[in-house]
Amino acid sequence: IVGFKIRRVADKHFYSTGVTKDVDLFGYQQAQDSGGKTLFITEGEIDCMSVYQALKEEAKGGKWEKLEPAVVSINNGAAGAAKELAQHQGFLERFENIVLVFDHDEAGQKAVQSCASVLPAGKVKVATLSEKDPNEMLKKGKRTQLRNAVMFNAGEYKPDGIKSIRDLKEDMLREVTWG
Repeated sequence: IVGFKIRRVADKHFYSTGVTKDVDLFGYQQAQDSGGKTLFITEGEIDCMSVYQALKEEAKGGKWEKLEPAVVSINNGAAGAAKELAQHQGFLERFENIVLVFDHDEAGQKAVQSCASVLPAGKVKVATLSEKDPNEMLKKGKRTQLRNAVMFNAGEYKPDGIKSIRDLKEDMLREVTWG
């Protein structure tokens, strides 16, 4: 990426300089080379690195230690996430599962809805975080919880008002009450 840099300011804030239009997702090449079946998409570069770190550290000493997780980040924030992901359809279709790990705020939740409509059908899962974002979880020592939220507890994306047969099974099996 020519002219694109991530800069750190006062050990807390990061920002990019240069043109970020039509650039690859942050972590794109590493995710492509990982060979992973699941892609984790975050809302920011720091969150991307936090998810990667949590997954790698939690795998240490286990049979998955040598695997590289496929984690990427959108570059231009939650508002433009769907448009940015739409430009990477070929890349996204390579994965069996896509887990959206967006911030637990209003902008992040709106981005989940808009992104799910441009992602390959049936592959989208959504991670629910106990803190604002993955980096906040990592800073609070919730590395295992972060790993579990993105790997094991991410739920299948369902648009508001849409229910599956599994959701309705209990109601369908309930005895009819006459009135």
